[in-house]
Amino acid sequence: MNAKDLKRRITSVKETAKITNAVHLISASKMHRAKEKFELANGFLDEAREAATHLMSSNEAKSHPFFQQRDGNRAAYVVIGADKGLCGDYSQLILNASDASMRTQKVTNLFAVGAIIRDYYDKKEGIDVDNSYVNIFPDPMPDDARAIADDLCADFKAEKMDRAYIIYTMADKLSQQKIAIKKILPLEILGCDEEVNYISGGDTFEKVLTQYLWARIYQAICSASYAENFKRMVSMQEATSNSKRIIEELQKKYNQERQESITNALLDATTTNMSRNY
Repeated sequence: MNAKDLKRRITSVKETAKITNAVHLISASKMHRAKEKFELANGFLDEAREAATHLMSSNEAKSHPFFQQRDGNRAAYVVIGADKGLCGDYSQLILNASDASMRTQKVTNLFAVGAIIRDYYDKKEGIDVDNSYVNIFPDPMPDDARAIADDLCADFKAEKMDRAYIIYTMADKLSQQKIAIKKILPLEILGCDEEVNYISGGDTFEKVLTQYLWARIYQAICSASYAENFKRMVSMQEATSNSKRIIEELQKKYNQERQESITNALLDATTTNMSRNY
């Protein structure tokens, strides 16, 4: 590679470094906002769980469809990924975990959260994407989770599945990118020493349980958003650092090539002058 090509290569890498550094700074800002939403979602889930716990111990829970334990291997999955790339192996870890879990189940329903999850399973044979939810990151709203919860609950009540799982990246230890696979339906009837009667049954009973499922999905989405932005921030920081190292190496080669070119030019000029003198 001559000096001209090296100079062009250095300029190209510098432009790439500017982009990766900009994405790093943007991801850092988005990560802080995602952290705030994640903490609020945790509080929302705690309140919804507290309200639902009483219902899970009631007599009405024994006959409600959300608690129906069904025989069979039909499973639904809510898989939460990302809408965009540039976040290292974040999406691949999710896909690996979901593929491994699905091998042991008969997948009848797939709720894909994120364009990358949707596109991957659209191309994968044997699994159909029933519902997809895209462009909700990096700023997920409660209504996004509510739409997923409503679709999931409707399909479960229609007995299109025997159980449902949710897969997402946990934000508890960001550096480890731990994947969570949790059963979300059917709900478990909680044991209680005293018989609990829920007076306001019917729609109110189901609305509280649906809100609890909605809160669980929203917390998972916010956790995934927080983890995704952290991973993108780290990946872009590493890419920027790698670009700087490449620029340093190319600059050394360029300086060496340029010095050799100057030396050769001086030798040629000296040789020419000597030839003329003789």
